Amino acid sequence: MTFEVNFSPQAEQDVTEAVIYLHSHSPQSARKWFRELKILRKSLEVFPSRFPQFNNPRLGAAFYRVALHYSHKVIFRIDEQAKTICIVRVYHSARKPLESDEDIENSF
Repeated sequence: MTFEVNFSPQAEQDVTEAVIYLHSHSPQSARKWFRELKILRKSLEVFPSRFPQFNNPRLGAAFYRVALHYSHKVIFRIDEQAKTICIVRVYHSARKPLESDEDIENSF
């Protein structure tokens, strides 16, 4: 059975900011990054639990999972009952690290 994958408003903003930044350096790279993100999104529909739990001692967010997408981390949670995936953040840890649980929890 497949899952429905959604982006939180914060994750949508994260993606927009990443594409704008990448586009300013290389429009071709921005298109490739975004195209590959769509492929990752589709792959989450099938078997999302193959990705590891997001373990960050400062966050304590063990019920989230993380998928690497180039130099970005795609943080998501799985709702098995509703068969949904919510991508809560897409961030480049070297540019804008997550500092607290609130950086994830306030992204809905």
